Amino acid sequence: MGFFLSKLLPQLIYPLGLGLLLQLIAISGRKRRWALPLSITGWLVIAVPSMPVVSDALLRQLEDQAAALTPKSIPQADAVLVLGGGIRPAPAKGLGVEVNEAGDRLLCGLRLWKQGKAPVLITSGARVSFTPNDPIAPEAVLSQQLAQELGIPASAMLLNDRARTTAEEAQHINQLASAKGWKQLILV
Repeated sequence: MGFFLSKLLPQLIYPLGLGLLLQLIAISGRKRRWALPLSITGWLVIAVPSMPVVSDALLRQLEDQAAALTPKSIPQADAVLVLGGGIRPAPAKGLGVEVNEAGDRLLCGLRLWKQGKAPVLITSGARVSFTPNDPIAPEAVLSQQLAQELGIPASAMLLNDRARTTAEEAQHINQLASAKGWKQLILV
């Protein structure tokens, strides 16, 4: 239950979810004085972040913060860990995978491995599905398949395919690092 809430509740505070929720509340109280201002607020919550000038400024700010955290020279490490969130299964069976807006994580991890920054590439991400017996492979497996297509040998890769959230990823990787005696990981 906690996993479902962790994935569904944030949708209510993202602009689209919050704006639609405000619209529903305004519709339910349409004869009340507060309904029109609430409806206008709902539209603004959706429209303002959708404007390129606003969304570009917010994105630039996040990218600047991330760039400030990246060291000038990437040190050697025991493994490169690529967090999930960048790969989706293809809509039609047999067509491979789709890379989404966070797919550059895997590409960056592949580059670091090819540069010799670490001997092991770890792909992470479980099957996040709200339907039982979903046949879709975990994201870590899909990422590993794409990495192999792009030239990384299977012998240089490990999977973390049980983690459904970032917190679970951290726990599983900590256990793996302890078991392998690793001291440093490059996190992508």
